Amino acid sequence: MAAGRGGPPAPESRPRSPRPGPPGPSRRARRTPTGPGRPLAIPAPPVVPPPAGPRARPVAVPPPVAGSGPVVRAGPGS
Repeated sequence: MAAGRGGPPAPESRPRSPRPGPPGPSRRARRTPTGPGRPLAIPAPPVVPPPAGPRARPVAVPPPVAGSGPVVRAGPGS
């Protein structure tokens, strides 16, 4: 004969139900280990852009001047 068939489940196999009623202050205080005086998350410091110096500025490339340098013309008849 198999024990436990056809009857209510064993009390060990049933999940424990939480305590009825709202949680008390002692249970709520246990959930926040940081405490009431400290912030939960420390904000990251703001990102400061590097100072604008001669190195930070991009070097402007001068436009090519006509007549200086090799001129490549593509097309038939060249």
